[in-house]
Amino acid sequence: MANPISSIPLQERIPGRNTLQRVLDLIIFFLLLLFLFYLLLSFNVHGVAWKLAFFCESWFTFCWILTMNARWTPVDYTTYPERLLQWAGDELPPVDMFVTTTDAVLEPPIITVNTVLSLLAVDYPAHKLACYVSDDGASPLTFYSLVEAAKFAKLWVPFCKRYEVQARAPFMYFSTEPTKTNSHFSSSDFQREWKKIKTRVSGVMTNSPFMFNVDCDMFANNPKIVLMAMCHVLGFEKESESGFVLYPQKFYGISKDD
Repeated sequence: MANPISSIPLQERIPGRNTLQRVLDLIIFFLLLLFLFYLLLSFNVHGVAWKLAFFCESWFTFCWILTMNARWTPVDYTTYPERLLQWAGDELPPVDMFVTTTDAVLEPPIITVNTVLSLLAVDYPAHKLACYVSDDGASPLTFYSLVEAAKFAKLWVPFCKRYEVQARAPFMYFSTEPTKTNSHFSSSDFQREWKKIKTRVSGVMTNSPFMFNVDCDMFANNPKIVLMAMCHVLGFEKESESGFVLYPQKFYGISKDD
């Protein structure tokens, strides 16, 4: 599906400034060429070791050029989810969210539950989302936990959207107390619901054209993550220009030396 309104781009490609790095790369490239030229001049004078050094340095230079080429023109992308909503409205494509887990001991069900809840609460039309959990270990405990998570989602998802919660994995959100910077902090309704949702914290088959795949110990730390991905997927004039969107991982709970 392509964007028919070219005057309203869904994403923008922003070239990065890399002048200093380019100058350094050119200097290194010039020195490498000089070194190779020096080795080549004495190619038949010295023995096998000299020839081997020439071929090794040639291969190193080739690999370095490939690496330099990849970072020569860094770019960043800015997405416009609000434009996507304005353009597509209720015609947004359905998205299947696929969560994988395998061991209820190494990957406790509570982690999988938090991941699922954070995905169910993203800013996207609820009737266009379907979440699947693939448990290779076929754990009854994981199954029971997901059944309970589905019940809790009826409370959690409206709470997130009503009070504009950003970190929509319950364990991450409730790891800190609400601050006064929250626009709903002084609301008595918010205080009451916040406490109620926290003592409490302890499907339709589809064939969607897009799939959002995460591991069981991940969670969506931005509620607009699906909308942003759709800006990339739908924001090009030709479908062949965008095949998939890859988000970087931000790790939590790691040791100080990791």
